[in-house]
Amino acid sequence: MADTSLRTMLLEFVDGNGASHTRELHIEVLRHRPGTPEHTIRARLSEAVEDGLLDRLGDGFYNIYAEDEQMISVVLYPQRCSAFGSAAHRGNCDGRLIKNLVLRYRARSVGLSHWVADVLRQ
Repeated sequence: MADTSLRTMLLEFVDGNGASHTRELHIEVLRHRPGTPEHTIRARLSEAVEDGLLDRLGDGFYNIYAEDEQMISVVLYPQRCSAFGSAAHRGNCDGRLIKNLVLRYRARSVGLSHWVADVLRQ
């Protein structure tokens, strides 16, 4: 894990474990990189928030899957989140749209159309 960037390590931990407080993240990083200062962790978290890869939930908690409460009827993501697909493919929306729709409407399950399911089976 020494080759993994600190930012990637933080994103993977939050992705695998859900919302985490800065202190929990610092303890996790110290297991792999002893001596890493907490302000370095905070800086990497702030960068990930600015890049749209992570959400700040308040009181030092971070989550990659938090609902964007600013979502309105017209959706605009000026900076595409690179964690969700490539904008190079026509019609490929930013994954935050799907995430926010699921969270906004409290979906209990998400289904695929028959066409999408057939394509995925091929």
